[in-house]
Amino acid sequence: MTSVTTSSLGRILRQRSAARLERLAPEEIAKRRATTRKRMRGTIIMFAISLAYLIVFPIAAWSADDAQVDSLIQLALYLGGLSLLPFAIMTLTSFLRIVVVLSFLRSGIGAQNVPPNIVIIALALFLSMFVMGPTIDEINKNALQPYQANKIEFAEAVTAAKTPLKGFMTKQISGSNSRKEIGTFYKLALDQKPQMCTASQVNMENGETKSCLVTQEQFKELGDKAANSLPLRVIIPSFIISELKKAFIMGFAVLLPFLVIDMVISNILLSLGMFMLPPVVISLPFKILLFVLSGGWTLVVKFLVMGFNY
Repeated sequence: MTSVTTSSLGRILRQRSAARLERLAPEEIAKRRATTRKRMRGTIIMFAISLAYLIVFPIAAWSADDAQVDSLIQLALYLGGLSLLPFAIMTLTSFLRIVVVLSFLRSGIGAQNVPPNIVIIALALFLSMFVMGPTIDEINKNALQPYQANKIEFAEAVTAAKTPLKGFMTKQISGSNSRKEIGTFYKLALDQKPQMCTASQVNMENGETKSCLVTQEQFKELGDKAANSLPLRVIIPSFIISELKKAFIMGFAVLLPFLVIDMVISNILLSLGMFMLPPVVISLPFKILLFVLSGGWTLVVKFLVMGFNY
């Protein structure tokens, strides 16, 4: 009974698919079939690569000695870290704020997919490289170059690279504007009952600590330096929420001039009795003209870069 029902259902689905294809033009049918074949090839290639990795890696680890096994494990960890690199770039750098503000800018102009998503992402990426330049130089000098010269171990290189990155994030979330985000995640960290810092483990000059969480009294005494005393598991979500808040504030400032133009054009059309003409059609050329004549791209980029604390 089940096989009969399954075959009947498959026959019905094939008939419906054939009926839909008959209503399409031959060029559209050929395009859809080419797209389907391309997706199938990509799926098969990715499946083959994953299957080869799952088969070759255990065989190589089983037939290797201890030193080779350690090298294979490090290689697997490196590959896993590289897969997380895009998420780190999007969330732990200035990329998040920049790409959100640029997206607000495109929405304010009202041009659909102009600039395209790839252009917005590329511009945000290169602006992020400009903003993160001092931090990247410090990571390269203190972590990457000594590690490549075999002067420090991998763990020491990670610690040396983490310090300037944490310093960049703490500078962005320091101050009264982001105090609420830091306090929120600090209280959530207290609920996990971590190891609390003693007075000797806290440097009151810069707020640095060693493998502990500051007490509430120490957190209040540190003031704006409290962010530097918190671990990365508290700093990273605080930084992301703070960046999103600042991006939405900047997005409001970017959208406001375009909103004024839309309101003016809408009132003019209503006063002329042109109810059926969409105001967006008339306001789009004026918004583009105003944006270009005022040097909008330069102003927005300067507005974004100057918003970061160094």
